[in-house]
Amino acid sequence: MNVFLSFFTKGGTAIISILLVPIFLKMLTKSEFGVWNTLSTMINWFYFLDIGLSNGFKNLFTRAVVEENFLLAKKYVSTIYAILLVISLLFIVCFEGALPYLNWQSILNFDTLTVPTFNWVIQVVFLSFAFKLALTVLNTTLVANQQFSKGMILEFISQVIIISFAYFMLQNNIKSFFLIAVISSVTSVSITFFATFYFFGFGNLKPYRPSIKLVDLSLVKELFGKGAQFFIIQVAVLVTFTGNNLFIAQFFGQESVAEFSVLSKYFSIPIMGFILVIGPFWSGFAEAYFKKDFNWVKVSIKRLLLVWSGLFFVLILMVVFFKDISKLWVGDLELINPSLVWLYAFFVLINAFNSIFSYFLNGVGAIRLQLVWTLITGVFSIPLSIILCRIDGLGMSGVIISNLICLLPGAIIGPLQYLKIINQKATGVWLK
Repeated sequence: MNVFLSFFTKGGTAIISILLVPIFLKMLTKSEFGVWNTLSTMINWFYFLDIGLSNGFKNLFTRAVVEENFLLAKKYVSTIYAILLVISLLFIVCFEGALPYLNWQSILNFDTLTVPTFNWVIQVVFLSFAFKLALTVLNTTLVANQQFSKGMILEFISQVIIISFAYFMLQNNIKSFFLIAVISSVTSVSITFFATFYFFGFGNLKPYRPSIKLVDLSLVKELFGKGAQFFIIQVAVLVTFTGNNLFIAQFFGQESVAEFSVLSKYFSIPIMGFILVIGPFWSGFAEAYFKKDFNWVKVSIKRLLLVWSGLFFVLILMVVFFKDISKLWVGDLELINPSLVWLYAFFVLINAFNSIFSYFLNGVGAIRLQLVWTLITGVFSIPLSIILCRIDGLGMSGVIISNLICLLPGAIIGPLQYLKIINQKATGVWLK
């Protein structure tokens, strides 16, 4: 039943996400659509303000549950909620203090006169993010407790509400960038807020319901131990792979961001599908490793590689039919050249391959090597993207080529480290 729900909700979320693109393009100017996608990317960056705590918490919580230390698991939940609440409040103070001094026209490379409600949009988007940051523990706890599908159900409900409002606006010719920002931002926060009360109050997470009395500051160091390493990895990945919209905005303008966003949204379907498959394995690998069930890990990795092989053929078909599908999907919007489509598909394929081994390494907590290579690629990714974007003839392809180059170390080191650990031959940095 959980598997069926996972495929249904994730598939539904992907379809709605795709359908929202032509709706938003009809309601927004090309520049507004580009700005919205750039802002959305920036918001995803700021979720790393949990300082990697969520990933560190996931491993510690899973171990506590496996060892049937339910009081400790409850303390982890209570403590991480307290920490993220403090981080959220600090973010609000810093954001409101810095807002008057931020030149968004330069940051996003667009004319603020073309988006008259932009200042209000910024307030809604970033404040909604701050509130949701403190609530992200719910999804992390669901995943760690082998309830991956329930987090996706919440995401699906949010998307249904968003597209319903968007369609109503379209039918009534209400074209408001501000209203789109409110609906998209506030809906997700509200759903997560009410779901938190339900799951921890009456649902399957009731045994781990957080309590102020159980906030244990002595656990902060433990949470920050692995959490800090996860945070550094996340920041490096953030710099390397999620700055595409900003680079394109700076070098080619927000209209190019709109076109690139259509491409990335198109390939979000196989990405979401692969995440759906691989998502539960983080906690699964952690649990199997703690129980020393190495055979289960080996079988699972082989099955994931088989799924990855299927992804290869799916991506080829998506590239071949991209022009026809995109014309039906978004109409006459000028899209990117075929070489960029092939490059992006290859990027998705290599990224998915790396994710298989990253999920295993993250689950067992062997992340030191991952930390080193992501730091190195993070340092070189920005200058590399700048250099490639300035080469005549490459255009936006330079950004993806830079991403691909930065993925290569993980494609070599990740599988090698996995083999060492699973064959119990890992020592030193290979096991840290």
